[in-house]
Amino acid sequence: MSIPTTVLAAVDSSVGGKTAIDLKAGKNLAGAFCQPELVVCDLDTLDTLSPAFFADGCAEVIKYGILADKALFEHLAERGQGFDREYVIGRCVELKRDYVTKDEFDTGVRMMLNLGHTVGHAIEKLSAYSISHGYAVAMGMGVVSRAAAAKGICSDSC
Repeated sequence: MSIPTTVLAAVDSSVGGKTAIDLKAGKNLAGAFCQPELVVCDLDTLDTLSPAFFADGCAEVIKYGILADKALFEHLAERGQGFDREYVIGRCVELKRDYVTKDEFDTGVRMMLNLGHTVGHAIEKLSAYSISHGYAVAMGMGVVSRAAAAKGICSDSC
């Protein structure tokens, strides 16, 4: 059973059964897949988070909007951190479930969920982990988006 108490855990790490540990050689290099039998999200626990810690998890939320749900992305753009928590977290869980159902072991389409993570992990490491995961992933998504636009893979407004 998993009981996530952060935005990041609710929309990402509690869903999909992927667990890993960091090694001296890098982040998330040893792990396993073990699907939880139950995940309980009590949205009231999010009220205990500092604004910065709440925002840290929002990078993963935004990622789902970018990858798979324009309406979700537009809701986030309109409402900012005042988003409808039940709708947004529920929708992110559904989207992650769909990726995991298609690719449980992260060898195909589920790898799309790594958007921003390669650069983000480098930022975390180079900052001696003073930059948190969510903020680093947000920066990574920005870097990747600008690079994609520069290469003509997407528009400048992507």
